[in-house]
This record gives sequence, C-alpha cells and structure tokens, in this order.
Amino acid sequence: TTFLFAGYNGGPTDVSFADQIRAVWVGQGCCTCILSEIEVPEKMSRRGWLRNLIHQVLILILFSLGLYYLKSAIDSNPELSSMGWLTMLFWAAVVAFALLLLQFIQGSFFGYTMERFDPGNADSLKRLAGMKRFLLTTEQSQAVRDMENPLAELIDWLTSQDYEEAGRRTMGLVYEKPIKNSFSFTRQKYERIFLIYLPMPNVLIVDRLLRESIAYIDQRNELRFAPINHLFIITDMMQPEEVTSAASGVVNFLLKIDDGSLCPWLLDVNYGRFFYPLDRSLIKGSHRRRQNRFRRSFLNWLIDDVGDTKDTINTEDTEDTEDTEDTGDTGDTGDTGDTGDTEDTEDNKDNKDTLDKVMGEQ
Repeated sequence: TTFLFAGYNGGPTDVSFADQIRAVWVGQGCCTCILSEIEVPEKMSRRGWLRNLIHQVLILILFSLGLYYLKSAIDSNPELSSMGWLTMLFWAAVVAFALLLLQFIQGSFFGYTMERFDPGNADSLKRLAGMKRFLLTTEQSQAVRDMENPLAELIDWLTSQDYEEAGRRTMGLVYEKPIKNSFSFTRQKYERIFLIYLPMPNVLIVDRLLRESIAYIDQRNELRFAPINHLFIITDMMQPEEVTSAASGVVNFLLKIDDGSLCPWLLDVNYGRFFYPLDRSLIKGSHRRRQNRFRRSFLNWLIDDVGDTKDTINTEDTEDTEDTEDTGDTGDTGDTGDTGDTEDTEDNKDNKDTLDKVMGEQ
C-alpha cells in the first residue's frame, strides 16, 4: 500500500502509475485474484470480431436446422403430431430462436463493441482514449476549462436541480433528492450523488471509491432508499494517459448493485473528456433513462453556463457604447440532446487532435 500511493503523494515519477499497479500486483502475488478480474485481450482486432460473428452465425444455423428437423419429424409422423406437449415444446423453441436472432441482430448491427479496458496495457488505453463518444464538444470543453472552481460550480448546479446535501464522506459530498412516486402509499425513493474532486486519480482509487460508495448505499438504504446512485469524479490532472488509466475503472464498471444501480462519471477538465460506463445491460431501463437525463442535463448546463457568460459580456459592452444594435442572446444553443454517442464532428476532431498531440509528446 505504501508503494502504491508513493507516486500519488510524491508527484509524477518516471514510471507510469499503470506500470506501478501491474508491478505491485505481480510482486504481491495478487495476479490470480485481481488481474484475472480485469485482464483483457491485448488487442480487440477485426479478426476477433469476425470470429465471434461466425460463431454466432453457426449457432443460429444449427438451431434452425434442429427446428427444421423437429418440424419435419412431427409432420411426417401422426403419432408425434398428436402429442400436444411436443407441439408446445416446438413452438417454445421457435420463440427462443426468435429471441436469439433478435439479440444477434441488435448486438451485431446496432450495438457497440464491448471491451474491458486494461489499465496496465498501453494499446488498450490508446483505444479507450480514441473513443469519440467520451469527447466533449469545443464549447463544452471551453466551459469546463473556464470554471474557476469546478467542484463549487457543480454544487451550485446540483442545488439548482433540487439536490440537497445529505452528508460528507471519504467518497465525497453526498447529495440526494426525492424521486416522485406514482403512488402515495409506496416507500419514498431518492436519487443520490457522490461528488468528489481528485487531483491525481488512478484505477485503484476509483475502485476504492466505488466500493465505499456501495457500502454507504447498503447502509443508508435502511433509512433513505436510493435505487439510483451516481459517483461523479472531477479531475484536472495534466497527464492524459494516467487519467485514461483511471477512466478504465469507470468505463468497465457494470453499474449493477444489490438494491439498484451505481453509475460512475469522470470529468477530465483539462482535456475535455467525460467518461461513463459502456455496458449498462444489467440494469433496469428506467435507471438507464434517468442516467441519460442526468448526463444530458449536465452537458446542457455547460452550454447554458457559457451562454450566460456571453450574455453578461455583451450587456457590459452595450452599456459602454451608444446606438448599438440588438445583438440578442448569442449563448442560447438549445437542447443538444444525448451527445455521448456523437459522430466525428469538427469539435470532437479538435479535442482529439489536441489530446493525441499531448499524449504523443509524453
């Protein structure tokens, strides 16, 4: 433990923190119990994707051949066709095949390639850093960098969203707000947010925060039941590779906990990135929708905040000049919607080029 946090307390070292993590894990003989949980293939290649696709197609073909053989056997034998349970079994198999086919189509053509990113593997982190869905637009990035105190401004934003401070713990400030119930006789539910600033994050600290948050949720749920929880991490660390390594703990997290969900977020102030988990298939659809609204609200608040600043500047300028024209509200950009799965826009290109340049120099 002392060696692990030496780089954290002592400042930057010649060896990357990701390499320190791997060295300590192996040195302490923990590779079996820890590395096995996060180790991923060295490369997520097109050949691997094609191999998985071929395997799924073969399974579907064998399944369909089995259904065809069963149907032919039933139709050709009157004794079998008279068995009601066998006919029900056949149609149950048809329904299972249809569901399997639907999942195959959704995963192959409408989904995203899932990868458990390795915090100690440079190629894996490079792929994570290159994902455009985590890049903020230029306007959003500028708004984040213009924050004098990101933690204080986020507290103001949470307060404006009707969240109230519910405590202060090692995992950060705790904010809660009640969820509207459809029925008055049901137990009151809450949405909880853990807000923390980390100047030098790493994957171990992220993992510890997640564990502490889960323990707090389990303990607190007896008094104030919160099925929907968020862990919001802010960092302004100057080493993008170390931030990406820490972000792998966020992106890999599966969100599912005993009494609901816990969604981690990591805001990279200096390089305009906003990380969140990729795979949310284990949680309820209502939780995913609330997480989408939370993220959309945060991103829109960044744009609105920039707009308010521009309005103030324009107002001051017009007071100092005479006979000026009505410039209007130049900061109102409207609802940008869910920009997490963005296409390759010019804003994302600018942020990605800057990030690649810095990581290349390091």
